[in-house]
Amino acid sequence: MSSLHESGANGFYLTFARNRELAQVNDFFLERGWNVCRGRNDILVPTMFQAVFGCGDERYIEGEVPDDHRYGPSFFGGTVGIATLRCEPTHKGIRRAAVDISNAGFRPGMHGDIDHQELGCGFNRLLTQGHFGELAGRPDIDLKQAKKALQEMGGSYVDLKGLHTADKLNFNLVPGTTTLSDGKAFGVDAWFPLILGIEQYRLLEFTAATVEALKPDAKNVTIYV
Repeated sequence: MSSLHESGANGFYLTFARNRELAQVNDFFLERGWNVCRGRNDILVPTMFQAVFGCGDERYIEGEVPDDHRYGPSFFGGTVGIATLRCEPTHKGIRRAAVDISNAGFRPGMHGDIDHQELGCGFNRLLTQGHFGELAGRPDIDLKQAKKALQEMGGSYVDLKGLHTADKLNFNLVPGTTTLSDGKAFGVDAWFPLILGIEQYRLLEFTAATVEALKPDAKNVTIYV
């Protein structure tokens, strides 16, 4: 199997064996009982330089959050999520993740919601409650302090509105692109954690576990590659 060197709109590169990687992602979700389909890449948009790396929450809706929170790549938990993927769910780990996100051309982000403040991020709530168990390790995070630290490092925080309404997940492997939320789909720009060196199996495990906990009826994934 030959390996392709993919480049995105903003110069990001991700090397992978296209057919093998797609098959691995496809099989992973199928084995967990998900419905899986291949998406049309014409819905993808280029990420913007200095946009906020945010969460995969579907509530980043046009007109309800600043555009810079919509045009960055995303993974559940935002910056906290990257630290957790690296087995560093600590304040030191969050700061390390923030530095790497900034070096990649984005601003580190996190969110809450207007009803629950920092605990309004479902991933961060699950993490601090120990939902992920040994997969995450023992989290040592105060979300208010994490928010303050990110803001001091040039990051951004936003409170979202409403309840989770997603009925599917967009899982995007196309470097330099993202999907714009319409309130109907969680969004994971998998290419970004991968270029930061995250292991694919951890990315997949956390992605699936988060959706299954927050919205069990949303086990429908569209893969973009």
